[in-house]
Amino acid sequence: MIQRRKLLIAVSSLPLLTWLPALRASELTRLLETQPLSEDGITISLPKIAETGNSVPLSISVESPMTSEHWVRRLHVMVPGNPEDKAITFTFSPASGRAAVATRIKLARTQFVRAIAEMSDGSVRVAGASILVTAGACVDEVWMN
Repeated sequence: MIQRRKLLIAVSSLPLLTWLPALRASELTRLLETQPLSEDGITISLPKIAETGNSVPLSISVESPMTSEHWVRRLHVMVPGNPEDKAITFTFSPASGRAAVATRIKLARTQFVRAIAEMSDGSVRVAGASILVTAGACVDEVWMN
């Protein structure tokens, strides 16, 4: 049986949860404005054309020794053509051994996908790739807004 107090606590926290992604995106914007950017040492692999944007393969790797002195802290994937700009953030530690990910993402339309790596020394690496999406995902969200 659900206790009323637990239900009220859960429901009252919902507005906070919707506010957090915007806060994280603004922190990322501040990071990009204040740190020097490098296009070296980061590789993004994305198909040139996707028949559907429902499940597009994406792989990203960042060159790093992944030692306690120098490692990749976070890897952000930005998709500005989607209803939400920030698709995902991966967090690494020196114990990760390698800063590489492979996943699938949804894409609403043809766009330029960006990968942003935050390094332990404060530097930022950026890479991007264009993709032509013939039938996009998230169509309702894109065209209804």
